[in-house]
Amino acid sequence: MLFSSKHPKEILVLDIGTASVNAILARHAAETGLEVITSSRLGLKLLENPDFKSMWRYVKEALAGIFSAFRKDGARVRPDFIFVVFSSPWYLSQTRIIRLERPQAFTVNSKLLEEMISEELRLFTQKSQEKFQLSSEGIYILEHDVMKVALNGYPVRQAVGKKARELELCLFMSLSRRELMEELRNILEHWFGRCPVKISSSSLELFKILSERLDAQEGFLLADVGGEITEISLVHGRIIEEVLTFARGGHFIVRNLASNLGIGLEEAFALLRSKTRGELKDSLDKKVTAVLEAVGKEWFRLFAQAVSELGRARPLPQNLVLVGGAAGLEVLKKFSGSEELSQFTILGRPFSVITLLPENLDSGFKFGNIDRKDPQMTLPLLLSLAAEKYVQ
Repeated sequence: MLFSSKHPKEILVLDIGTASVNAILARHAAETGLEVITSSRLGLKLLENPDFKSMWRYVKEALAGIFSAFRKDGARVRPDFIFVVFSSPWYLSQTRIIRLERPQAFTVNSKLLEEMISEELRLFTQKSQEKFQLSSEGIYILEHDVMKVALNGYPVRQAVGKKARELELCLFMSLSRRELMEELRNILEHWFGRCPVKISSSSLELFKILSERLDAQEGFLLADVGGEITEISLVHGRIIEEVLTFARGGHFIVRNLASNLGIGLEEAFALLRSKTRGELKDSLDKKVTAVLEAVGKEWFRLFAQAVSELGRARPLPQNLVLVGGAAGLEVLKKFSGSEELSQFTILGRPFSVITLLPENLDSGFKFGNIDRKDPQMTLPLLLSLAAEKYVQ
């Protein structure tokens, strides 16, 4: 929790991926819950050969466009709290199990825990420098979250002050490029002045909010299908055990649709939207369906590889949650629920595929101008519910 107040607070939630930037301005009040004041979504330019710098440039352009629209719509532009959540590849994450064992019982104190966490963050930063080709000063730690603490093999809520011979921490960490984070903070201050800002990863925030709706002990797979990247998180035993990504998302489908039909990227994108709404004529619908089936098989090939990797140690949870801009595509839902993946699940059956719509979320959520049946708004709405936890 960043702050607590009896008075209503306005929260700006920014969902930054590789397909779009979503923004929700919402009001939180202890008595009435969360109410959407206004929302906006701008798609990022679909590039033939996307690169990191170009995508970030279009993210900044989208932010400027959204903030300008907020002012034109008369919405308040001085939020009390700004919550920014990045999807992959804007961050890198890792879960570490840290164990300390001594012959004699020792007392756990705050200093010991801080030293253990600090050392893991140092090692994580060191290993990530090569991946980003940056100095240690160029790395920015987004967050570190102790998801579980165990003493002598038994989970405890509070370890400080207790004695044990074995101490185990489950630590989730994520980091990004410092220059991006500093640039983002400057942009936010330019538009909204100084106010509390929390920057986080979609893996951790979705884990927190979905764990309240699903059985986090039994676990689930979470597949965030973005524009350029699909990120899969394995949740089991109330922790994020592992996160894998592969470079295929909604934009991969659009590019292949454009190539196969001999049309431009924007036209292909519009065609895909019409397909999902059932607005295509039979002849064109058959052509589009054939392409989507072929492209879906390529996405599924990489998805199955990731599932196989995640399931190498033990069977996977039965539930699979699809979120993200492309999660509403029927072809992806069909392939992810394939019989072929039954060999990896705990019940030996196909995944139970869950795709949430805004209307499936909390009944106390006041949606404002948001389409309750728009699957692209599910992710930013879930993140809005996550943001609410920081201001209660």
